[in-house]
Amino acid sequence: MKDKKNQIWNRWKNDLPKLKREAVDVLSRTYLEIGQKPSVEDIVTMANILVDDLANNTQFSTMTMEDVSRAFREGVRAGDEASVFLNVRTWNIWLRAEKKKVAKKVIEMHKKQELEYLENARLMGGTINKAKMIK
Repeated sequence: MKDKKNQIWNRWKNDLPKLKREAVDVLSRTYLEIGQKPSVEDIVTMANILVDDLANNTQFSTMTMEDVSRAFREGVRAGDEASVFLNVRTWNIWLRAEKKKVAKKVIEMHKKQELEYLENARLMGGTINKAKMIK
């Protein structure tokens, strides 16, 4: 499980200025990668909208800025029509896709842990049965 102190909702609550700077960095890099040239004012405005979207959407508020950065990076490289321009609709597509990937990994991890637990319980049961037979 992710450390809650790095999740967007917690950072929005406790360190909003730094969170906004990181959003500016992600957006600036993304604009450069797709060849858009917005003004500084546009980047700052979009960063404020991005942070608001991240913090106020329960689907995204548990993500980290590393998740967000990865979503943008992979979104630009996806090669679909959503990777041509950076706007609110585009980043919502990218963030939802990243959230699904992260959720799938968490489910797979929990399934693996459950299988390990069941195997350990089976082995422990065998050990207990053998110990009972020693009496």
